[in-house]
Amino acid sequence: FKSNHYIETQGVLKILLSRFIEEGTVSKLEAINRGDLNKVIVYIGKHLNKDLSVKKLADHCGFSEDHFSRRFLDSFGIRPNRYIQQKRVRQAQLLLVTTNYSLKQIAKHVGLENISYFSRTFKKIVGNTPANFRKQHSKI
Repeated sequence: FKSNHYIETQGVLKILLSRFIEEGTVSKLEAINRGDLNKVIVYIGKHLNKDLSVKKLADHCGFSEDHFSRRFLDSFGIRPNRYIQQKRVRQAQLLLVTTNYSLKQIAKHVGLENISYFSRTFKKIVGNTPANFRKQHSKI
């Protein structure tokens, strides 16, 4: 598994450096598809509080849902929904430690407005509830 930071960094670097890479190294279609997937990583990071369904992301790239999911998994080693959940939980961890926002406010801010779903997802990924995570890390 590649870390989320690695995936994001690779996506941003590829976007920034794409104009300097020789056109002949990959087919134009492959370059467009890779670029679209890298742009999706950036898009996800900027729109965590929005609806980020696989269908919407696939439409953004011009792929079918199945094709998009397979390409995403092949490129980044993680399924798109899992990646989105991990990004949301990471953002929630940051907000829990750095703000006094309520759990409901944080859940909404990261796009998981249903508080029980937010708590379940958080616990599944972190191994702790959001409230306990905040208590443990506020003492640091």
